[in-house]
Amino acid sequence: MSNIKKLIDLFYFDQDTNIPIINNYGVYRAGLTGEEVIIYLTVRAYQNNIKFNDKLMKKYYDIAGANTCAVVDSKVLHYRWDVQRFASQLFNGTATHFD
Repeated sequence: MSNIKKLIDLFYFDQDTNIPIINNYGVYRAGLTGEEVIIYLTVRAYQNNIKFNDKLMKKYYDIAGANTCAVVDSKVLHYRWDVQRFASQLFNGTATHFD
């Protein structure tokens, strides 16, 4: 439980939806690293009483498919808007509008 508390403490939360605000999170301004995406998804899964595991990650990747990304310092960064909308489809069934 203390590990998830540390992850939760990395975020601010929307007062209406209680969803982690992704815009203030991450090292790079251009987007999130793969590890940061996993942390975001872990927090979202915890909020929805879902165990984060490889099966859930595969579902996320199936939703995300191939997308554009940024590359900074030889690191692939996932755009925050994409991560948020794919996670919303995964956890809330919210359709993505661009795919």
